[in-house]
Amino acid sequence: MEWTIRRYQDPDKETVLSLYSQVTHEHIWPSFKEAMSSPLYLCFSLGLGITGYLLASGLGALVLVSGWAGLVYYCSHKLYADYAKDSLKTDMQDIQACYMAQPDDCFWVAETVATGKVAGMVAVVAKTNGTMSLP
Repeated sequence: MEWTIRRYQDPDKETVLSLYSQVTHEHIWPSFKEAMSSPLYLCFSLGLGITGYLLASGLGALVLVSGWAGLVYYCSHKLYADYAKDSLKTDMQDIQACYMAQPDDCFWVAETVATGKVAGMVAVVAKTNGTMSLP
């Protein structure tokens, strides 16, 4: 597949916002898996399972561990969903001003040569005095 890389244009906005939301939400499951595979969370899950088994039964263990996993998934989902929601209301609403106003900043899109559809994007914001210039 051949691609064309070009600067963002205002007619790209709807596709870029949709793609941004989709890609940000794709981080939820890997975030959940990473959290649940950490030694601390594994120990906590094991502890909940043992506690549930001792206090109730195998079903009690399953309920406690499932509840814990559900809570961790909810937190992963909330983190990325809220981030995407906030970004879509702020900097992504005015890409020209936030990512293209300064000479060293840019926002590019990648589109397929065959269809001309935007299928990727990247933004570069120059650091000034060790900080980025986003709002």
